[in-house]
Amino acid sequence: MTVEGNWVVGALQNDYPDVPYTVVELPACPVGKGTLQFTNCWGIAADSDSSAEAINLVEFLTSDEQQMTFAKEFGVMPSVSTVADQWAAEFPEQAAFIAGAEYAQGVPPVEGVSDVLADFNAQLETLATSDPGTILTSVQGNLEAILP
Repeated sequence: MTVEGNWVVGALQNDYPDVPYTVVELPACPVGKGTLQFTNCWGIAADSDSSAEAINLVEFLTSDEQQMTFAKEFGVMPSVSTVADQWAAEFPEQAAFIAGAEYAQGVPPVEGVSDVLADFNAQLETLATSDPGTILTSVQGNLEAILP
């Protein structure tokens, strides 16, 4: 088992085309479902001489049609919710990824979170011989220590 985003689909197709896999949502915990979501954004400089053109470009790139084109050509999940159902219908084997978007949260943007996540990843490498509860307690404590 691995916990990944939908970028793993392209990597598996390219590097391990004969490895079968199934994508499922993470199981819910006592307080509900959870997963992480990562995204990019488009930025337009406030003092740009071409801001109108830049806005037009961003509107084009985030249009439903273009988001589905990106999905088909690059294997990415759309960044707009308006095509979520269409994407899930077209890529049913990946529907769990888009389902998670409803309750996903981003990584907290606080100083030190990269170190906590690096430590978490290192602890996960020992999962076969470690106690999962101990790992999770450690990560929870480390996160609580850096949060304001």
